[in-house]
Amino acid sequence: RTGHTFIGWHTDPDAKTPIYSDKSAFKIGDKNVTLYAIWSAETYTVTFDLNGSSIKTSPSISSSTASVTYGEGAKLPVPEASYYVFDGWYTAKTNGTKISDENGNISKWSSASGATLYARWVKQYAEYEYISTAAELKNIVSDGKYMIIANISNVGNWTPIDTFNGIINGLNHKISGIRIETWASTSNDLVVGFIRNNYGQIKDLIFDDAKISTSNTNEQHHQVSMGIVCGENYGTLENVKVYNSSTYIKLGSTDYSKNCYAWVGVITGINHSTIKNCHVYNSTALGDTHTKDRSADSYVGAIAGWSKSGSTISNCTVNNCSQIKALCYGASSSSIFTGYWSAQLDAYAGGIVGVADGATLTNCTVTGSNIIAEVHNAASDCQRSAQGQIYGIADSNTNIFGCN
Repeated sequence: RTGHTFIGWHTDPDAKTPIYSDKSAFKIGDKNVTLYAIWSAETYTVTFDLNGSSIKTSPSISSSTASVTYGEGAKLPVPEASYYVFDGWYTAKTNGTKISDENGNISKWSSASGATLYARWVKQYAEYEYISTAAELKNIVSDGKYMIIANISNVGNWTPIDTFNGIINGLNHKISGIRIETWASTSNDLVVGFIRNNYGQIKDLIFDDAKISTSNTNEQHHQVSMGIVCGENYGTLENVKVYNSSTYIKLGSTDYSKNCYAWVGVITGINHSTIKNCHVYNSTALGDTHTKDRSADSYVGAIAGWSKSGSTISNCTVNNCSQIKALCYGASSSSIFTGYWSAQLDAYAGGIVGVADGATLTNCTVTGSNIIAEVHNAASDCQRSAQGQIYGIADSNTNIFGCN
């Protein structure tokens, strides 16, 4: 009998235990006797393969084997994997026959042998594409929905995502080691960051040890906006943290028709929309502009260099930033340009934002940070500078609540 072992005989057809063992003596009396065979179902061992190569996190299970009995149901252990849901045990890594449900239940074991069973997984968040490596990070497209499901280290040289309209949910994972070093060309205004222009939603993401810089001290390029997360934000940045990172712009304009502007933040260069619950720690931002006889501006802040009309920054904190610095130089013997006099130099630096222009700032805090704004080599009526714990300068349309 398949899947069973014969263990003896009994005169009762419903008996489970024999009264006569196999090959034992049996004495026949004076009437007919019917003996019924007693069978014992075989027990087999199944081994579990978690099929980890099919997913992007590491699965686990309470036991690597289990016992099953032929013809009977069983409750097999259920494995777990972050951001995935167990679909059941199968007879093959792909395709194959489904043996159990998602709770590990088998209705009947029908194989007369043990087996290796393979876990099958489905994504917990099916609408998102999962990212767990630097290579996958570089494949982000403008309108996608992404979840960062692991810390990503040593990203290295990064080509900014041009325009982003989708969602990135970092799940509080960390992206480390982004490097962007670019030359400000003469052809276009430069927007630089992990993302150049963000129109989407970026949330619950940590950036660590990111370094972004650009320089051009002898050509006509006249404005650069820079931030670790994005050069300019038209969307929403929520619960984004930046640690141990730096942004740096050094510009000089030799073209008499061009002004020279640097808008620098650790989070973003220019905020047009919403930033909330973001944090900057132990990071620096520096805007350093030089001009011959035109205007030069440096707007620098840890959250944003410039927050424009209608934008909001709320519940953000800045801690232990050694340099939030805005510098402007006119032409003199100590500047990169000599023999010229500048038209207007503006340097504004703030712990949260350099320039608040019709923005709303709410419940933001700055502690232990060094904030500096300086103008050099310009006539007294051609220079303006201001530095402050929260902002460098704010216009009359800016609303500020509960910031310190």
